[in-house]
Amino acid sequence: MLIIEQRLFQTKNGNPQHFLIEGERGLGKSSLFLMVEKQATGKIPLRNSEKVNFVVINIELDSTQSFFEILKAIAVDFKRALSERDRIKTLASGVWVF
Repeated sequence: MLIIEQRLFQTKNGNPQHFLIEGERGLGKSSLFLMVEKQATGKIPLRNSEKVNFVVINIELDSTQSFFEILKAIAVDFKRALSERDRIKTLASGVWVF
């Protein structure tokens, strides 16, 4: 987990780094990424108490998808993530109007 947090921190500071998670079914890869998503969106701070605020998209890929289908899936989920962020901003700004 520490390595992933370091990657998030480095990415926030303009030095993106990549990683790959692989393993057999049932090892907890999905659970790990649920935690990483919460850190990446700022819901949980990193161990160094720093918060990051990335847009996170979640798509499932399979070997039958074409390049265009993959791009379309990314675009659809990116649009969803941005609209969700805008909705939260709108709700938050409405509180101050009260």
